[in-house]
Amino acid sequence: MIDFGLGPHGRLGDAVVGGYESGDVSMEVEMDSVHEMGVVSSFTAEPLGRFVQTGGAVVPAIPIGCRFAPFGQLIPVCRRPKTHFGDALPQSILLLWRVEDLFEPLLAKFAAGDETAEAAILKEVAAFCDEVAGLRTRFDGTIIFATPPFPHSPGIDRTGLADASHWLRLQYRVIEAIGTQVMQRRHIRLLDLESIVRQCGAERSYDDRKWYLYRQPFSELVFRAIARQVERIVASETRAAKKCVVLDCDNTLWGGIIGEDGLSGIKLGDSFPGRAYVDFQKELMALQQRGIFLAVCSKNNMADALEVFEKHDAMVLRREHFSAFEVNWERKSRNIERIAKQLNISIDSLVFIDDSPTEIEEVRYNLPSVTGVLVPKELAILPRLIRESVLFDTAAETAEDHLRVASIQHERQRERLKEEMSEDAFLASLGLIVDVFEAEDVHVDRVTQLINKTNQFNLTTRRRTAAEVRALISDPSWSLMCLKVTDRFGEYGLTGVAIVKYGTEAAQVDTLLLSCRVLGRGVEAALISVLADHAADRGYARLVGEYVPTAKNALCKDFYAERGFSPIVANHSNSWQLTIDHRLAPPAHLKLIRPKIEAPAAPRGQIETREVGV
Repeated sequence: MIDFGLGPHGRLGDAVVGGYESGDVSMEVEMDSVHEMGVVSSFTAEPLGRFVQTGGAVVPAIPIGCRFAPFGQLIPVCRRPKTHFGDALPQSILLLWRVEDLFEPLLAKFAAGDETAEAAILKEVAAFCDEVAGLRTRFDGTIIFATPPFPHSPGIDRTGLADASHWLRLQYRVIEAIGTQVMQRRHIRLLDLESIVRQCGAERSYDDRKWYLYRQPFSELVFRAIARQVERIVASETRAAKKCVVLDCDNTLWGGIIGEDGLSGIKLGDSFPGRAYVDFQKELMALQQRGIFLAVCSKNNMADALEVFEKHDAMVLRREHFSAFEVNWERKSRNIERIAKQLNISIDSLVFIDDSPTEIEEVRYNLPSVTGVLVPKELAILPRLIRESVLFDTAAETAEDHLRVASIQHERQRERLKEEMSEDAFLASLGLIVDVFEAEDVHVDRVTQLINKTNQFNLTTRRRTAAEVRALISDPSWSLMCLKVTDRFGEYGLTGVAIVKYGTEAAQVDTLLLSCRVLGRGVEAALISVLADHAADRGYARLVGEYVPTAKNALCKDFYAERGFSPIVANHSNSWQLTIDHRLAPPAHLKLIRPKIEAPAAPRGQIETREVGV
């Protein structure tokens, strides 16, 4: 396993001061407050606490504090979580269990050949999963549910020639039952204990002595691996995944130097090391299909580089798979800045992979927020750089993620059109439709993703977990609105979020954020018109907003002033207010779909109303 945990100086693993080792990661690291996790298990799991205290297994670090329930209390915790963890529930609850712990008598009958035992075990598994589903209704935080490993107890031999298929069938059916009951429920994250045991090796995974002494079945190796997976899940709930992989060409996408070795001389094909580069490209292709941008940044002659992408039979990635293509002899940090600008993403969203420590260091020096990854000296592990990295972890993939790469092509079409006509004519030609609606449970993943990854146009940059988003949706004193945009070129997707707190004197905009892809097209004004009208419908005469400056959100510092808000000078804050004495019409060039309210008195744009959620 490649350990992407940070060692000294923000470097991968046990990197040595003074130079990069193969597979090193260079990036900025920040520490967060401790994440509280409740742990309930069918066995003694306290060793886990030692491995999640420092948060060193993920990038960036997230320290986790464990609160353990007594082992064997899985169902009581599901039914009454506050009884075991108190009124101040932890932010997440981890459920660890094994079939042999919960259903030992039935497992013994199955081992003895009782034909009714399998159905009985599956019935008990389904009942347990129902209890976990019940916990989801009582606990708003993240539930991390472990799928059980292959049974490990006396009388079971997973390598036995006679009954291996017998036990494998039971394992698969248990997992299938879990899939029916739990995996289909939203906002329950899975941790695969069987894959961890396989990865660590069955012989190294179990500690029989500690099992007999403490009811602790697993070795510290397994607990360390569990900790790493838990930290990845927790980080994915609150941290934005990287959006783009920037790749060198020579000795990164293929072996050798195209300008010297020629098309037939580079290493790329079925034999080693060429096969490692092919498999690395397959991993990159999988990222691209998930909505991660691919970009090339290579010091090379353009004609030489293009020849490989266009003519080499073993290439998995072709020119069309890359959203940006910077091949020249300029400084790589400068080219990476261009790539970020072309893709309209922040510099810290990029991962740069290169075989040269010098190039990694040049980019790190000039663009310290770019994550640099050095191609490993052992090329056999090159494909695993992507597969085992934490850099692209997401709590859940959304429809917008899959639209991201195609949206760049649409944006280039828009830019070409914009060059041919005036600004007003361009906006009128787009056929913009802005749909503002109240968020529902189905939107939680995308809303959480936007709240935690949007930096540039984010008025307050307040981060929230999926559990906190769900709580706001169900709280009548808050309104959480989403915004979707489409035009004649395609969908932008869900690209805006506004959270409003309805207080005693004013409607307070707690959060307002938009993807940079929809800025400058009247979308901002349309959203403010909806927020003001909703405040008025609730009887408020003022809509109050706040700008909290950060290192990245200067783009929106004048937002409220430009929307007609007046500054509130008390306490020298960046607070603004809008007196709502008339309906605000949306821009004339767009069609606004909003939750059903009274039509504005003097509409200039096209307005369509509908019931919330329809």
